[in-house]
Amino acid sequence: MEKVLISDNVYKNLPELLKSLVVGFSEREKDIVLVSSLAVMSNCMPNIYGVYDGKDNLPHLYLMVIAPPASGKGTMGYSLELIDKIHQKILSDSKLQIAAWKKNKNSDGSSKPSIKVKLLPGNISSSKFYKYLSDSEHGLTIFETEADTLSSMLKQDWGDFSDILRKAFHNEKLSISRATDDYYLEIKHPKLSMVLSGTPGQVKPLIQSTENGLFSRFLFYYFNDIVKWKDVSPSNHNLNHKAIFKSAGNDLYTLYSNLMTLKNKIEFKLSDDQWKKLNADFGDATDVFETNGLGVLKSSVFRIAPIQFRIAMILTVIRNIKSISKHKEITCSDVDFRSSQLLIQYLLNHTIKVSELFEKEKNKLSVIEYSILSKLPKNFKRVDAIKISQKALVKDRTMDNYLKTWCIKKVVRKLSPGYYEKIKTK
Repeated sequence: MEKVLISDNVYKNLPELLKSLVVGFSEREKDIVLVSSLAVMSNCMPNIYGVYDGKDNLPHLYLMVIAPPASGKGTMGYSLELIDKIHQKILSDSKLQIAAWKKNKNSDGSSKPSIKVKLLPGNISSSKFYKYLSDSEHGLTIFETEADTLSSMLKQDWGDFSDILRKAFHNEKLSISRATDDYYLEIKHPKLSMVLSGTPGQVKPLIQSTENGLFSRFLFYYFNDIVKWKDVSPSNHNLNHKAIFKSAGNDLYTLYSNLMTLKNKIEFKLSDDQWKKLNADFGDATDVFETNGLGVLKSSVFRIAPIQFRIAMILTVIRNIKSISKHKEITCSDVDFRSSQLLIQYLLNHTIKVSELFEKEKNKLSVIEYSILSKLPKNFKRVDAIKISQKALVKDRTMDNYLKTWCIKKVVRKLSPGYYEKIKTK
């Protein structure tokens, strides 16, 4: 079966900084580097916002890379370099403030400053989570290469912060109160990004169900390819990836430093034509999901639309990284909007694949397959399917493969050469 990867058109049209990060990687590793870098970058853009559905929307993303052990998902770790300098600066400044307080605490009677970070470990209590979020003006990032680090915390009474994760995605107000010590804490606009990886078996303990609101807030990248040995000798690794990511991290540090000092926020906008395309795309996707027995995943469609908006925002900021702080507002280019479209169309299929881990249904189709199938009459000919698939930019050979798999999955039955009938499914 053909290995489906992120479109080459996305890579051809990436902003230069992102292009530099994916050089030297191929296939799955290249995809993982791209999506994890976008997710990390989503928390490096203070004072950038866009208006979506009448509400301010920030660029923060939740990402989970799912694959078997030793399959290459560890490449995600490179993207941690992108935010490390920001984290170290915040942590260092915080420690200096605490040291200064300790030295002079008897002189002014001020309370001890809080320790501040940019990177937050997954093995943390909910009360500590609230405190770090409250003390972080421009947001936190949870970066964990083992998803069960986070899921093990969610199982604990003192560590169940799943409601924080759900609300923080939409920057909704959070509050915590304890009667024992008359404690109350309110966070008006929590800002959080997450970058996780794990095996298929680590997904369900973390999210529990596709009907859990946390599921629809994630972008998933899921694969289960046959793992092959790769050349690990020095001659096959001419690039120092860590140095490349560290250099990019310096650029992001400069971006972050410039943006955080702005007096006025910068508004990201789509053009009228781009809004029309976004509404049309997700209107169609909602209809396709509803008419093909995927109604339980409609919430994912509704939330992946603002995620596309956020990805377009990130791409636009990175493309204008050197001049962004001079703008009052910035409009997405058609190139970056198209890239966000292609990425979301691709990753929406991964949402369907991950949902199978919960529902144990192996007969689900991709979004594009559902779209083509929904446009076909009950009885149809191969030529009818080809005409519809061509409009969707699907190759004839790929459409023939669809027809074969549809028969195997008992979505359609072959009546005679070139003639088919759709089978009604529950």
